[in-house]
Amino acid sequence: MTKHPMKPAIWLLATAVLSACGSSESTTSTPSVSGSPPVARAGSTAESTGASAAGSCGHAGCACGRSQAEAQTGPAGGAGATASAGSCGHAGCACGASGASGTVASAQPAIVQRALHPEAGSGRTFGQPPVAGVPAARISELLADPARFEGREVELRGTVAQVCQRMGCWMELRGEDGAEVRVPLAGHSFFLPRDVVGKQALVQGRVLVAALTPEQAEHYRSEGARVLDQRVSVEATSVLVR
Repeated sequence: MTKHPMKPAIWLLATAVLSACGSSESTTSTPSVSGSPPVARAGSTAESTGASAAGSCGHAGCACGRSQAEAQTGPAGGAGATASAGSCGHAGCACGASGASGTVASAQPAIVQRALHPEAGSGRTFGQPPVAGVPAARISELLADPARFEGREVELRGTVAQVCQRMGCWMELRGEDGAEVRVPLAGHSFFLPRDVVGKQALVQGRVLVAALTPEQAEHYRSEGARVLDQRVSVEATSVLVR
């Protein structure tokens, strides 16, 4: 009987196909050994950790194809991996998070624009322009109850009684009742000229409560300060002089 010359070739082709199928299966499933749990397949990171994988958000603009309802209930197999609308982080979505990790990008803090004080522009402004809404207080109130005002932003009015004679980095403000408070200018970020002494001032700043050390008191004294025994001061961010 004559052997067909094509049979060996067909047999070899069939063997190659079966080998390829067996190889593909082995890459997608790893049997457990000695009763140990099966090893996660490649590409199943989102299932094992609950993290969003690329293309598995379901939000508008992403190419994953999952429905919004699916996205709301979270990626498959991920406890605690709930995805909310606009928080996927994948390419094409407008959420702005990292697509590699699927975590939500931290939001940039909004810049709050505060309205200007009604009297802004009515005199010479040093530091920042005064803003509306800062609680008004009397100097005598600060001195009588420092704990009540400590750390709070306040607005004071009074007469400029003294200014630093070197750089103009502080002033002393006198209220209508004669009470005076030391007003350092925040961080030496601005300075006052000497010619503002005797003029009316509107001051906005934060109340500080701390006694001067002997060294600090001597330094202020050398610059012309007189208010040295008070624990209260107001770190000014805005001074409007008229």
